[in-house]
Amino acid sequence: LAAPVHQAFVALQQVIAQDLLRKDWEKAAATVRRFAPYFGEEDPRVAGLLDLLERPEEGLAPIPLGETVNSELGEYAPVISADGQLLLFCRNMGNNEDIYAARREGETWGAPYPISALNTAVAHEAPLAISADNTTLLMYDGGIVKYTDKETGGWSAPRNFFPDAYKPEWQGSTTFASNREAVLFAARSMDLVGVRNDDNIDLFVSLRRPDGGWGPPINLGTVLNTPFEDRSPFLHPDMRTLYFSSRGHGGLGSLDVFTSTRIGDGWLEWTEPENLGKEINLPGRDWGYKISTDGTTAYFSGDAPGKKEELFQVAVPERFRPQPVSTIRGRILGLDGKPARAELILEDLSTGEPAGRIQPDPETGAFFVTLPSGRLYSYTVEGPGLYPVTNNIDLRDNETALEVEENIEVPTLEEIQKGDITLPLKNLFFDTDKYDIKPESFPELNRLAELVRAYGLKVEIAGHTDYVGGAEYNQALSQNRAEAVRSYLLSRGVEDGQITARGYGLDQPLATNETEEGRALNRRVEIRFKRNE
Repeated sequence: LAAPVHQAFVALQQVIAQDLLRKDWEKAAATVRRFAPYFGEEDPRVAGLLDLLERPEEGLAPIPLGETVNSELGEYAPVISADGQLLLFCRNMGNNEDIYAARREGETWGAPYPISALNTAVAHEAPLAISADNTTLLMYDGGIVKYTDKETGGWSAPRNFFPDAYKPEWQGSTTFASNREAVLFAARSMDLVGVRNDDNIDLFVSLRRPDGGWGPPINLGTVLNTPFEDRSPFLHPDMRTLYFSSRGHGGLGSLDVFTSTRIGDGWLEWTEPENLGKEINLPGRDWGYKISTDGTTAYFSGDAPGKKEELFQVAVPERFRPQPVSTIRGRILGLDGKPARAELILEDLSTGEPAGRIQPDPETGAFFVTLPSGRLYSYTVEGPGLYPVTNNIDLRDNETALEVEENIEVPTLEEIQKGDITLPLKNLFFDTDKYDIKPESFPELNRLAELVRAYGLKVEIAGHTDYVGGAEYNQALSQNRAEAVRSYLLSRGVEDGQITARGYGLDQPLATNETEEGRALNRRVEIRFKRNE
């Protein structure tokens, strides 16, 4: 919209502001109708404003996070961890602003504590985002976006997020994609939609490079960005649903919260932004919304009577909730029961593309993974001197969120070379009653072939079945599947003398054959490492 029209719309918002605060939607709508002819019949902002006011209420009510968290000093910039157990925020200390944290205790939050390693006596520090595995924190530090990594005993010294060559003129709210392959952020730079000025802020994406650094900022385009303020992005762990605040898409106040959905696997196609509605957005500046992993709750900061700001939570309207996200949590441990120095690497088996890299907690080995629906994933745990352990989770036909708990034991290569260790090949797939290896199996078998070659290992491929079909049938099926794996490994350069294949049929069940879950455990192919002579 042209500048005079924009100014007129802002004036209209100010006229209805008190009615909005009183929730007198009918009076506010009547005022908008009275002034609508002056904007023209097709003005999208006015039509959108009227639509928001005429929508039925959903009974949403912001709830303060409580006196344990909120103080007279003022709190803002909430960040909620993907597992919902950690709350980070900024507390106004008067002379400066510091990062605080609180841990969930049942349905409430424990006493907040300052993260002393990240706070200074003079600068303004605030949290921006934390990675899904809770090991990397993005923070605002005296006008610069920095990052810090979780280490044994605390957090590393903050480092600049972007190198000078890519650093925007100004960078604000920044959010991780849950797979850590991209970050979305608000910035003021040369590549803006509209005229370059202090009031024009756009949303950008930067993609992770193969060396682990970040590529140049890419403007997310005109569907999201306007010639005015577009800021405070939050990408939900579903990797699709974006929440952000905008002054340029119209609405009820000077900044309203909107949502848009990513189209396809790129970053430049988005659905038209939708306003979250009159019970979420107020006449002022609504921004900084963070959504829980289950998609039901938003956390934000807002004005409170007698205080500067405080933290709230509010239910997310049903129609604006993200897609279901499944989670895997557990610990990564060595055979000695101690935390393993490892990394959990996710892969989309249908495309072969990376789906994320997760760092377990260096002190406890705990990890937490979020996975969008509709894909078949593998995850591999690997690290220096470790044998890579794999598994998979199939979300292709899943329409609800799964919660999986799994502790992963990772042997060292030294332990493998000593032999007498048997491990399942979890990412090995066959059609029912068949022994042709499916393509989704190739990444794991390729890794296995490389290790067997590199370390001169001797192994047996052991096939097992459930009891459906009888002993003779299952003996043949298990032998054929073991032979199929052996043939594939030979084709990848493993020496004939390093590998044998044997089918055990139904003779060595791991679980009962009376349930489908038990039969699924019994249908397996294992690799048995023999002692090197």
